[in-house]
Amino acid sequence: MNIKQEWKLTDCSSMQHIQALTDRIFNCIEMGLLNPETEEYAVSRAYIDLDDCADDEILNIIRAYGYQSVAEMQEVYNAETNTVVAECIFESTCTTIEYAIFKGTESECEAYIKEYIKGE
Repeated sequence: MNIKQEWKLTDCSSMQHIQALTDRIFNCIEMGLLNPETEEYAVSRAYIDLDDCADDEILNIIRAYGYQSVAEMQEVYNAETNTVVAECIFESTCTTIEYAIFKGTESECEAYIKEYIKGE
């Protein structure tokens, strides 16, 4: 089901934003410090399709965030559960340099994300 929504800021410290494209597919973006010595940052982006993730993979990832099951998450997040699961997957697997789409200073990366989410 296509439900493309507006971008949602989910972590202001990393400028992490998530956009639901369907109820199970999410567009995720954030920035992180690459090199503390040079203060170089990178913006990482990935599509998370929950149907591409095995149940045991999801369970292992959400356990790292203190949840014992998706059902437990549903009690807390209700309709937002899939978004939070996608956020956990993104943070756990997609914030490495291989997902980087832009590098620069902290302010350049913040500006890049702001422009990126405007254009989507």
